[in-house]
Amino acid sequence: MNKNVLIKVKGIQGSLVEDDAIEMITTGQYFEKNGKTYIKYEDTALDEDVVTSTTIKIDTAQVSVLRFGATNTQLIFEKDQEHFTPYETPFGVFEIFLRTTDIQFHKEMDKVTLNVAYNIEVNHTGSIASNFQVEVTNQM
Repeated sequence: MNKNVLIKVKGIQGSLVEDDAIEMITTGQYFEKNGKTYIKYEDTALDEDVVTSTTIKIDTAQVSVLRFGATNTQLIFEKDQEHFTPYETPFGVFEIFLRTTDIQFHKEMDKVTLNVAYNIEVNHTGSIASNFQVEVTNQM
């Protein structure tokens, strides 16, 4: 796989049907270092005036999502583990609790896929089943 890639990110929360999912397609970088896989990209989804840099780090049993810019946070996903993190946004800081139920990661010669299923609780308002998917392919 090339270092410069096309990245498709899709998020589904609660009872949303597939057609109502939040989806973004962008370009970025893909690389491996010290046995870990990294996917990096920038977006302006939360604030059109501020770029948010996102790094997804995939390890054997853990996925970390680091975001800096319009939002600043580090989300950690480990199967059957619960993690707390403050989630800083332009609208304020939210308390996020994540409990990961499944992580699927597949590497092929020209494609990488990541699927993380989890429950999220924001500011103690109740847990919502959620999922995010990342697909990485070579740029044409």
